[in-house]
Amino acid sequence: MSGQFWLALVDTADMVGFTLTFSVNLVLLGLIRTRGKNLGTYKYLMSFFSCFSMFYAIVESILRPIMHIENTTFFLISRKRFEYSDRLGKINSAFYCACFATSFVLSAVHFVYRYFAACK
Repeated sequence: MSGQFWLALVDTADMVGFTLTFSVNLVLLGLIRTRGKNLGTYKYLMSFFSCFSMFYAIVESILRPIMHIENTTFFLISRKRFEYSDRLGKINSAFYCACFATSFVLSAVHFVYRYFAACK
């Protein structure tokens, strides 16, 4: 299979993921707003998680990254959607990596919150 096929597949998966992320998270935000009265402070965590997911989808759609992990090495290849300088490209890559790491931190906070909620 050619590299062009894989790039087309990645672009299609990106658009499907972007669409699903926004549609599902907008429904979730609507449910939290209308029916989340008994969730207490958990609704704020879920709302933040949902908003961050939509923000991350926008960043990923703009930067169009391709990640590759080999042993202990992490490669990030950004396929430009717009023309910009090398310096801005490096900043964008660092920003994407920060968003990627933030998603793990948010998941950890979520699990810690649920642990303490279950221990009450």
